[in-house]
Parts: sequence; C-alpha cells; structure tokens
Amino acid sequence: MNNWIYHLKDFANENNMSYAEAVKNPECRKQYYDNLGKKIPKKVKKIVSIKQPVEPVELLEPIKEKMKKIKKEIEIKTKPLKVSMKKNVVPDLNAF
Repeated sequence: MNNWIYHLKDFANENNMSYAEAVKNPECRKQYYDNLGKKIPKKVKKIVSIKQPVEPVELLEPIKEKMKKIKKEIEIKTKPLKVSMKKNVVPDLNAF
C-alpha cells in the first residue's frame, strides 16, 4: 500500500467516517497534499525471525556431498589413458 491509502485510513478513523467518505472529502485531499513527503508509512513489514537457529554447517552438508560427486566424475573423465604402442611395427602395404 502507498502513503495515500494510509492517509485515507487514518483520516477516516480520526474523523469517524468510512473509507469511501474519506476518499470524497476535499479536506482529506488538502491535508494529504499539505503534508506530502513528510509522512512515512506507519505499517512496516515485520521481519520474521527463525525460532530455531540453523547452523551453517548443516546447510553446507548437501553441497559438500554434491562437490564430492562432481570431483569424482571429473577425475574419472580426465584420467589419463594408458596407451601401449608397439615399436617397430611396419604396416603391410601389400594388403591393399
């Protein structure tokens, strides 16, 4: 909600009238524009606190497990291949 709505609700409560009547009231509009920029909204969202604090270590455990799996996959994929090459092998050119 914005400041105008807060002002309308406050004005209606202070003058014992409905919200719709406050919207139509020229005094309400005049009072709002006279104080424009001076009022701060009264209602502020509350920050909800966690009842039981969660330790950071508990939050990191699933991440550590994923990192271990990824490291193993990388090791497997980058493992050097053992290639044995026979020396002095001459291809048979007469086979073609």
